Amino acid sequence: MALIKCKECGKEIPDNATKCYYCGFINPNTEQTSKTNNMTDGSSVFAIVFVLLIVGLIAWGIVSIISKPVEKEGEKLLNAFGVTHEGDDLIIKEKSKTEIKDDVMDWLGFEKIEY
Repeated sequence: MALIKCKECGKEIPDNATKCYYCGFINPNTEQTSKTNNMTDGSSVFAIVFVLLIVGLIAWGIVSIISKPVEKEGEKLLNAFGVTHEGDDLIIKEKSKTEIKDDVMDWLGFEKIEY
């Protein structure tokens, strides 16, 4: 083990020391330091990619959950009043008041009551 001078403070430290004992300056000549820096760089990139992936999946899930029920509920309400669509065309069916009342009650979540 040889002694070298610290590039920052000039004091003598062992050549295999990863940092100066006096000022904390990192010794770039040690193998352990370069391996640690490489691992840190790779793991931080992996962590950033992982976090972005998780955030993206959460955002995609929220958007898909929010958009689908709204479309279905709107379609149910239109169907309750006898309106359907084929492409961009709206088709209005004739329904009796009883059929409309039953469909709206179903859309609201009420059970049909027979008298």
